Amino acid sequence: GSGNPSFTFKQDGEKLTGKYKGLLGEFDVTGTVKGDKVDFSFKATGQVEGVVTYSGTTDGKSMKGKLSLAGLGEGTFTGKKQ
Repeated sequence: GSGNPSFTFKQDGEKLTGKYKGLLGEFDVTGTVKGDKVDFSFKATGQVEGVVTYSGTTDGKSMKGKLSLAGLGEGTFTGKKQ
């Protein structure tokens, strides 16, 4: 499947925190940014149980990469800064 979740991020050095809001609900996000590499995840509860992880690259205005949906499947993602 596909979706259009939104993420709100705050970066403090290499530390990334924020919120996920989408089909799975709303969850706190944690991760890292190291150079152009970005990794973040959240623990989903409810219709999907487990950790959803995103790993990719960013240029500061957009990001793209791969995601793992709590061990249930894998896919790709793209995102743009608003």
